[in-house]
Amino acid sequence: MQLSRRDLLGLSLKLAATASAPCWLNACAKQEPAVRVATNVWPGYEFLHAAEATGQFREAPVSMLAMPSATACLQALASGNAEAAALTLDELLTARVDNMPLTVVTVLDLSVGGDVVLARPGITTPADLKGQRIGVEQSAVGAVMLHALLAEAQLSQSDVTIVYATVDEHVARFRAGDVDALVTFQPVPSQLREDEAHLIYDSSRIPGQIMDVLAVRPEVLARSPNALKTLVKGHFTLLEQWKKQPGALSTLLAGRLGVAPESVSAAYEGLELPDAIKNRYWLSGTPTPLDQAAEALMQTMLGAGLLPKSTSLAQLSDHRFLP
Repeated sequence: MQLSRRDLLGLSLKLAATASAPCWLNACAKQEPAVRVATNVWPGYEFLHAAEATGQFREAPVSMLAMPSATACLQALASGNAEAAALTLDELLTARVDNMPLTVVTVLDLSVGGDVVLARPGITTPADLKGQRIGVEQSAVGAVMLHALLAEAQLSQSDVTIVYATVDEHVARFRAGDVDALVTFQPVPSQLREDEAHLIYDSSRIPGQIMDVLAVRPEVLARSPNALKTLVKGHFTLLEQWKKQPGALSTLLAGRLGVAPESVSAAYEGLELPDAIKNRYWLSGTPTPLDQAAEALMQTMLGAGLLPKSTSLAQLSDHRFLP
């Protein structure tokens, strides 16, 4: 399970935290309230964790929280155990409907094939899923993918058996024979490469509907601006290092992703990773391109019954923390 795989980086993360602690914990500079960032394991989020492990946050009260699922990230935000989280855009819309008005400070990635449906031998098209068991996380992105998959197959939910499972359970559920197909994402496809799991559908069929963002509780924008700038800068610093020399970061990224270092590059296939300049495009203007994407996605979710009502998109994003 992914929870145990996180332990592979535990020692290096603890050492990095120890190295980074003295400055801000000992008040070398004026200390802002802490910013705790919740994420589950997903390639687009891993540059944040790599930034922490390499000491990018040593001068700011920023810490990363490893969570088993996107659902757990939203729960951490709602309970006050996290000030920020890496979420898909549809998860952010769901949070806003639930009176949690999160603000996007960075677009981390866009899924152009990174979210997938894997199936057992004998299931070659979405239509073949009739009467089969489909494993899916009970989250907004899982629901969006499942809705699109069934629409493609011209099936309804009554034509299949839905098996809800968090992503850290996906590999075990597939190997145990509990499901015939999985709505999932990396690193699960890489981990099931030797288990006869094959691709029958992916997010390239629904362009613009799945993107990952770094979202912040609104009160944090004013009270911890320098910490947020450090957090965002750390992501882009490690992203640039990855783009220039992916091999140099492969071992570090492999630990949390739960794959061999030589398989790390494959985990980023199907993802667009926007840099700071591209982020200014997404988060600037009136309306911003992010506003437009969110509005279109909200209408899709409303039509599919994935949102109970519409929500305001006011103050959806804030570009002030970009490098």
